[in-house]
Amino acid sequence: MDSKNNFLYAIIGSIVIFSFLFITRINCPQLLDIDIKWIGVALLPLIFCLVIGKYIKKFSGFGIELEIVAEESILTNTSIIQLVHPVIAEEKGSTIGLQDYPVDQIAAVNVIRFRDNPNLLYNRYDVRRYLEFFYNVQYLQLTDNFGRLKSITRINRNRVLNTDQYPDGINNGIDIIKSFSKSDTVRIYVKAEQTAVDALKIMRENGIHFIPVVNSQLQLIGIVERNKLDEYLASIVISISDKKSK
Repeated sequence: MDSKNNFLYAIIGSIVIFSFLFITRINCPQLLDIDIKWIGVALLPLIFCLVIGKYIKKFSGFGIELEIVAEESILTNTSIIQLVHPVIAEEKGSTIGLQDYPVDQIAAVNVIRFRDNPNLLYNRYDVRRYLEFFYNVQYLQLTDNFGRLKSITRINRNRVLNTDQYPDGINNGIDIIKSFSKSDTVRIYVKAEQTAVDALKIMRENGIHFIPVVNSQLQLIGIVERNKLDEYLASIVISISDKKSK
């Protein structure tokens, strides 16, 4: 019901904004001296809703032609997907292996992967040690015993590195991960063969701001941030519009 309301609000808002800009441009050009094509950009929320809802396959107007460019796999565009370079956390609280990690690969690591198994113990301070060592890590991933994604958490490094803020009585690093804000933890995903529009639809329906991308074995291969996806789709419309005006 909420997703339907969001679509309705986007459509109404888009029409209101477009109507206001269009009428102002026609009746008071001195107040709004811009090319008419840019007013058409106000229709973007409406267009995207119609595309996501599969009501239309192509939009043409105001010098803009928009097809479902996202019918291609989401993996085909590196500007909207952040490929993951994970490191697998050692079990039973050991961080000895870190000293042998290739120095030239440390900066590339952006995900730490833990196995979600009640028989395993990831020491709370070892979680901190991993984050200090891999200074570009943005996400903590939980998998099952076969490496399949269970959840992924976008972390606030300052919060995680401050052990004073760890919940009292929790020693297992896995439980600490689970204790982070639920709004920063995602348990759904988009498959590699799905499209950018599919990803946007899932994020809007679930009110999330990022989504993991998995392969056929449900193993994490990338992450899509909603703001980057919004920018990507908007840039397509603007760039096509720009070409039409030349």
